[in-house]
Order: sequence, then structure tokens, then C-alpha cells
Amino acid sequence: MFTEPTSIPGSPPQRFLYSTAETHPCTRADVAVLFGKYLPRFGVQTDLVGVHVSHAPPPWPGGARWTLRGAARGARRHGVSVLADFRMLWLARRGYAGVIVRDKVVGALFGLLAARLAGVPFFYWMSFPMVEAWALFVRQRRGQVGWLRWLAAQLRATLLRGLLYRVILPRADHLFAQSEVMVGQLRAKGLAGERISAVPMGVDVELLNRVEAAGEEAAEPSMQTPVFAYLGTLNRLRGPELMIEALALLRERGVDARLLLIGDAEEEADRRWLREQIQRHGLEQQVEITGWLPTQEGWRRCATAVAGLSPFPRTELLESASPTKLVEYFFLGLPVIANDQPDQAALMRAAGGTCAQLSAEGFAGAMQALLAQPEAHRAIAAAGRAWVLRTRSYAGLAQQVAQQLGACVRRP
Repeated sequence: MFTEPTSIPGSPPQRFLYSTAETHPCTRADVAVLFGKYLPRFGVQTDLVGVHVSHAPPPWPGGARWTLRGAARGARRHGVSVLADFRMLWLARRGYAGVIVRDKVVGALFGLLAARLAGVPFFYWMSFPMVEAWALFVRQRRGQVGWLRWLAAQLRATLLRGLLYRVILPRADHLFAQSEVMVGQLRAKGLAGERISAVPMGVDVELLNRVEAAGEEAAEPSMQTPVFAYLGTLNRLRGPELMIEALALLRERGVDARLLLIGDAEEEADRRWLREQIQRHGLEQQVEITGWLPTQEGWRRCATAVAGLSPFPRTELLESASPTKLVEYFFLGLPVIANDQPDQAALMRAAGGTCAQLSAEGFAGAMQALLAQPEAHRAIAAAGRAWVLRTRSYAGLAQQVAQQLGACVRRP
């Protein structure tokens, strides 16, 4: 059983205002697990600012909850979010050590003003290039949407870019970025490198420790038909059809294999499209889609596979991402087949593995090679698990974040 870092007894807690773009409750691990579970153990309490959608929202485990009720999406959600963030102008004066804003621009402007008025540090957390997403929409959808909608998107992208990169980030006391690639991108925009820290996606090791303590370890992979697993979103933009096509190629070569897709798409149209892809290749009996499962159940199903698949598109917006699935596969001790998205490639190199080409042919070849040499890939998986436990546990990441927050608070 792996023992994680623990907090220092007697350390006085520090309270921060914490505004997130996601609605409460949020299932993202870098919110719910990092901020809600582990940072309080290192003396960092975060009082949540944002939007909740239910009549009776659950408490926020990281601290107090200053959320307002709004819609799950759309203009109403954004309006309520702005109103919730506006309250930071006076909330920040209630003895907080600092203000943290995640993936917002207008909210970050309020957070920066609130921090300056209260005389405390301001932190910006960037998990996704939101401004660049709007700019990409403007470039790609010109002529495809109504001119009023396109013009509004163009205005929004321009204003938000100016606010974020010319006003907010240069004045932030510290920036937390999703990956080393994103850190490099921010430095290229002229931001001081010493004020930027990469905090990649991690894993909650305690979940696995509890499973092991209860004697509920996953069974060994089946020695009959090999199963390849995928754990994550099945939105069409992520290209899940690549795995369907790779499986079809394997079967054309006489390799009997199955595919386990643990996850779901957000839109019904994407779910219908994926089922059509499966039917087109005649793989209805060889592909299982579970839908979203609780974390431990998803890991249990995944651990019965011979390998985990992580095809991750290399697009302008996803190049700086930190994919969770590859970390989870290695955490489970699974061999991994992944393409060369930067964060994935770094992980594979650290484990002594190589990346597959992002194509059906590339993944099919890697899957066939893994079945031919299972022991070599299990050795890479073991090295990958050790590396994840050393560098990607959320307890360890929380300790690093807590130290950086504390250093900024103590800075004169």
C-alpha cells in the first residue's frame, strides 16, 4: 500500500476565496479532489464562489460555500456567475489570505480588484485555454453561423483576450497552469516564468488503497478474448471512432479482441453517431459502452483489460492539456497505448515506453504488438505506476500547491 504525504501538525489554516468556472458540485478531480479533499490537509481552506444548479446543493468540503443558484448552461448561468464573482469585492476583506480564480476572465477581473482592495495576493488557475477556444470558434465558424452570433463571438474573443493577457495575468501574483506545455505558452506571451507553476492532472491514491485494504482488488485480465479499455469522454470531437476502426482492423487480421468503453458523450447526437460507427463495422458484440460509472467501479472494470487506450487529438486547444486517463491506466498497473500528445509522451518516456501513431492503423499495430509481447509491456506498466505514485498523486500535488500559495502569502 502506498503512503502519501501528510500535512504538518499544528500548521495554522489559511483561507482563500476560490472562484471556479464549473458549477457546484463539480466532478473534475483537480477541483473536487485537489481543492476539496487534499488541500485542507495542508492547511489550505478554500471558500467556494460560483454557481450551483440544484435546490439543495451539497456542502463544499474544501471550506465554506458562497455559490448562487443559476442554470446549468447558457446566458443565465454566465450572468449569475458574474454576479457571484462581483461579491468578491467585499468578501475578500473578511480575513482571507488570497483570492484564486479558475478559468474565468470577467470573474478574474473582479478577483484581481478584490485582492488589491483587500491587500492580499491574487492567483489565476488556467486548466484550459478558454480565450483561445473563443478565437478558434470565430475562425472556424465564420459563414456557418448567423452574422450576429459570429460578431458577438468575435467581440467576446477580442475583449477577453485583451483583459486576460494585458490586464489580469501580468498582475497576478502567481499562475497555475495545466501542463509544462501551457507554462511554455504563457512564457512565450511575455509572462515571467518564475511566477508560473505546472499542476498536471493526478490520481486519488487513497481510493485504490481502500480497495486494496478491503480485499477488492480487480481480477487478473481474462486469458480468453483480450479486452482493450478506454476510460473517458466519448464526445465526437475527441475522435473515439479511431478505436472502433482499430478494433475492426485487428479482427480483419484474425485477432480476436474486444473493446470496453467506460464513459459517455455529453450530447445524444454524439451517442447515436458512435453507435452507428460500431454498427457500420459490425462490432455490436465486440464493443461495450458502460456509460459513466463511479470512479472505483470504472477503475475496477478497466483493470480487467489487457491494456488501456488513450488516443488524444493534437489540436490547438488540446495540445497543452494533461490527459487523466493515461495517469489512471498506469496507476492501475495497466499497459498503455497512447499517441504523442506532449503530456502523454512525457509520461510514456518516463516509463520507458513509446507512443503510437494517432491513426486506426497505428493503434491497431500497437495493440497487436502488445498482444504479441505482453511481458515487455507489463514491465513498462510497472515502471509507469511507480512514476505516477511518485509524481502524480493528488496528496503530493496538493503539498506543492500549498507550499506555493504559502510562499506568495508570506512574500512582502
